[in-house]
Amino acid sequence: MIGKVKVLAFMLSVSTILVGVSGGSYLASRVLPSNTAADVTSAYEVASSGPSNGLSATKVTSEAAADIAAKFMAAQAASSEAVSSEESSEPITELPEVNEEVVEEAVKQDASTQDHSDDVLPDRGQTGGGDSGIVVKPGDSGSGGDTGITPTPSNPSSGSGSSSSSESSSSGNSSTGSSSGAGSSSSGSSESQKPTYADGWQTIGGATYYYQNGKPLTGWQVFDYGKPVTGSYNADGSIYYVEDMGSYRRYYFDSNGVLASGNAIDVSYAQGSGINWNKVKADGIDYAMIRCGYRGYGTGQLKEDSTYWVQNVRNAQAAGIKVGLYFFTNAINTQEAVDEAAYVLGLINKYGLNITGPICIDMETICYRTMDYTNTQQRTNIIRAFCDYISSNGYQTKFYTNYNFAANSLYLSQLSDLDLWLASYNSSSHFLFTNFESVYGHRIDIWQYSSKNRVSGISGNVDMNVVLSW
Repeated sequence: MIGKVKVLAFMLSVSTILVGVSGGSYLASRVLPSNTAADVTSAYEVASSGPSNGLSATKVTSEAAADIAAKFMAAQAASSEAVSSEESSEPITELPEVNEEVVEEAVKQDASTQDHSDDVLPDRGQTGGGDSGIVVKPGDSGSGGDTGITPTPSNPSSGSGSSSSSESSSSGNSSTGSSSGAGSSSSGSSESQKPTYADGWQTIGGATYYYQNGKPLTGWQVFDYGKPVTGSYNADGSIYYVEDMGSYRRYYFDSNGVLASGNAIDVSYAQGSGINWNKVKADGIDYAMIRCGYRGYGTGQLKEDSTYWVQNVRNAQAAGIKVGLYFFTNAINTQEAVDEAAYVLGLINKYGLNITGPICIDMETICYRTMDYTNTQQRTNIIRAFCDYISSNGYQTKFYTNYNFAANSLYLSQLSDLDLWLASYNSSSHFLFTNFESVYGHRIDIWQYSSKNRVSGISGNVDMNVVLSW
C-alpha cells in the first residue's frame, strides 16, 4: 500500500525540481520510472532547453505536476502489487492430485478427430533457440572456439561410442582406416610405445575416436559428412553458423579423445508420416525425441501430436534408435502441469509403448497461454511439477527451453537438479558451455543447435541435437 507520507515526499521532490530549475518550470523525466515517464509526459510541451545537469526535461505547470504525481503513484502501486504477487509465489513442495476425470477423457480421444487449430508448433527458428537476450560473462573474450572446451558431461559413457562408427561408415568418410597397431589400446607406458593409427574414425578397445594427423581429436568439434571441418568462420576460430549448415554435426571428445556424445533429432507432425527410420539410423542418428502431444493454447485441452506419432516411436525403435517423448505445455498452474504429465503416461499405456528415454516438458516463449497468465515462479513450478510427476512414476525426465527463456523467464537455480535440454542456435560450444554453465550454474545435457539440419530419410529441415547425457 502507498502511504500518504510517500505521496507527500514525492510531491515535495517535484516542487524542489520545479523551483530549482531556472528559466521556467521543468520536471526531469528521470524522476519517473522509465516505462512511465514517456507515457505521462507525452501530452506536455517539450522544452527547447533543459536543466544544466543534462537530464531530459519537460515543461509543466503546477496542475500538470500534480497530474504526473498521481500517475506516478498509480504506476508505483501497480509495480508494488506485481512484485508482491511474484514474491508471494513460492517453490512447490507437494504435487497436486491428478484430475483423473480430465486426463482419462483426454486419453480416450481419437487423434484423428481432434481439432488441432489451437496447436502451436514451436517455430524455433523464430522464437525458440537463438541467442537473443544472452548475457555475456564479464571478461569473457570468447576465445577457444569449438576445440578443447570441456563441459564436464555428467555421464560421458552414455554417449554414442558404439553408434559413431555407423556415422563414419554412412557419412561418406573415405578417410576411415584400420589401425596399424593390431587391436591394441592407444595408451602405453611411453609415447614411443603407443601404436599409431590412420587418420579417421577408429574404434579401439570398444571406444570411438577420430584421429587427425596421427592424434585423436579432443573437445568440441564440428564435422561435415563425417569429417572435421577445417578453416575459421570467427575471429576465435569457432564454426559459428552451424544453424545454416544443414549437413554439419557437432561432437564432443573427452580429454583422452573418446567420443562422449551422440546425435539426436526431435520430430513432430511437421516432419510428416513418411520418415524412413532405417535411413535416419544409417545417417548416424542415435536418439530421437518425438512429440506425443500438447495443450491447446486456445481451448486448454490435452491433445495428441498426430495420428502417426506412435508409428514414429515404434519404427524408430525398430531401427535401433533410442526414443524419448516430449510434450508442448501451455499449463498455467501446477494442477495442469501434473495433468499433462499424467496424460503422457496415459498415452504410453494406451498404445503399449516401451519408452526408455526421457519424457520432457517443452516450455518456451511462444506458449501464449502460459506466458499470458503466469509469472516466473509459476512457470518454474510448472516445470517442477511435470518433471517430478514423471520421475515419481519411474521414468527419466528433462525440461526443454531456449537460452533466452531459461535466462529471463525461469528461476533456474530451483531446477538445478533436473536435466536440461537447451536450444541455442548460431553459438559456438565455447560460448555456450563457458557462459551458460558458469553464469547460470546449470549443466546442459542435450544441446539443440540447429532447426535446419538435413537427415537422410526425412524430407525438409529437422532439429539437430548433441547428447551428452541421455
